[in-house]
Amino acid sequence: FHAAEQGFAGYVKAKPNTGYVVYECFEAHHSDEIIKKVDFKNMVFARQWFAGELVENMPVEDRVSAVVEAAKEFTLCSELRVET
Repeated sequence: FHAAEQGFAGYVKAKPNTGYVVYECFEAHHSDEIIKKVDFKNMVFARQWFAGELVENMPVEDRVSAVVEAAKEFTLCSELRVET
């Protein structure tokens, strides 16, 4: 809803009992603009928000390197955090 108000089309992906929601933009470059324009601080349940890229088929023995490689293209990035 908030992204649409700013003129960014996309759709929500959510699964019960996961604790998070993914907003998938129709245009990949819009994610950076949404981060800049939507006031996440005033949302009731938004604790963390970020723009990112889905990394699939990562090698089991070294998943961090695959994530680091994908993050090299991020235009707005101040921190890389790997959580499991």
